[in-house]
Amino acid sequence: MARTVELEKETLSVAQVGEFGIRVGDEWYGVNEPLEPSDFVGGKTYDVLVKRGKPSEKYPQGKKYIAQVVGENTPTTASKIATSAAPSSQSNNVNDAKGTRILRQGVYQATLQSPALAGFAATPDEYLALVKTTAEKVITFIEG
Repeated sequence: MARTVELEKETLSVAQVGEFGIRVGDEWYGVNEPLEPSDFVGGKTYDVLVKRGKPSEKYPQGKKYIAQVVGENTPTTASKIATSAAPSSQSNNVNDAKGTRILRQGVYQATLQSPALAGFAATPDEYLALVKTTAEKVITFIEG
């Protein structure tokens, strides 16, 4: 029998962003996919839907996991806004570079596995050249 998952709406002020979750006060919250801890910024307040994990010795009520962000409130002090803006622009550059790598990898993988292209090449070298040319054209098309 399927267990129904109850979601609770909570407003959280992020004190710290960790590798596997976020800290609110003294309590750590896990983050469920597709969210990642890097989606949160310390000092910001978020309205989220939270689900509880299985009870354990450390968490008798069950550890809390953020399932969905419903809303976001910005910090009220100007200094927090200024300090959070600088790392965010730097992380956007990192995310853009990572996104480009993921795009290229995905396009090359899809092109390489395409059964339609395999019929157009007589030798493995011709096939690799065809894959490279096709993948680069697709990447150029996607990036505009």
